[in-house]
Amino acid sequence: MKKVFSTVFILIFCFTITPFTFAQLQKGNFMVGGGLNYGISNTESFDLIGTESELKSNVFLLKPKLGYLITDNLVIGFEGSYSEFWQRVNVQSPSESTSITDIKSIGAGAFMRKFFPVQDKFAFFGQFSSGYLSRNQENSLNQNNSTLDFASISRIWDNRISAGISFFPTHWIAIELQVIPVSFGIERTEANGSNTPEWRTETSSSFFNFDLNTSSIFIGANFFINRKK
Repeated sequence: MKKVFSTVFILIFCFTITPFTFAQLQKGNFMVGGGLNYGISNTESFDLIGTESELKSNVFLLKPKLGYLITDNLVIGFEGSYSEFWQRVNVQSPSESTSITDIKSIGAGAFMRKFFPVQDKFAFFGQFSSGYLSRNQENSLNQNNSTLDFASISRIWDNRISAGISFFPTHWIAIELQVIPVSFGIERTEANGSNTPEWRTETSSSFFNFDLNTSSIFIGANFFINRKK
C-alpha cells in the first residue's frame, strides 16, 4: 500500500505544479532520443560432480524515438524497437548436449509526454505509451545424436505509464531518470515443434504489472532541435 500511495502522490504532485516553459519545450520543437545496446558474454563452468559447460550469448537492442511538441510542454511522437538475443549452451560431460536459443523482436508504438518545469534546468514529466511487439523465438536441443526444434511467435500489445525528471545541462539536451511502475496489455503466442508437426499450442493472456524496483528505473537522454530562440 505504501508503494501505491507514493506513486499516486508523485503523479498528483506532477500534475498540480504551476507550469512555465523552457525554450526547448516550446511548441514546434522536436525531441529526438532512443537507446542502443550491444553485449557479448562467454562463461565456462565446472562443478564438483564433473559437469563441464560453456555458455555464449549475444544481445543487441535499438530503440529510436521521435517526438513533436504540439503545444508548450506537451510532446506526442512515435518510437520503435528492434532486438536480437542469441544463446548457446554446450555441456561436455557427463553427457554431451547443445542447446541454442534465438529470439528476434520488432515493435512500434506511440507516446504522449507532459513536462512540468520547476526550475531553469529541471522538469518533471508524466508519460503514457502504447505499442505493438512481434517476437519470434526458436529453440534447438541436440543430445544423444537427436535434435529437437521448437518455435513460437508472440504478438504483444503493451501499454506503460511512467513518470520521471529531466535535467537540462544545455538548451539542446536533456538527461532523464524515468520510472515505469505500471504496465498492462495482451499477449498471444503460437508454438509448434518441427519434429512433431501435429503438436501445436495457442495461448492468450492479459497482464497487469505494478513494480517499483530497480528493474523499472531507466536513465536516458533526449535531444531537442528547431527550438525557438
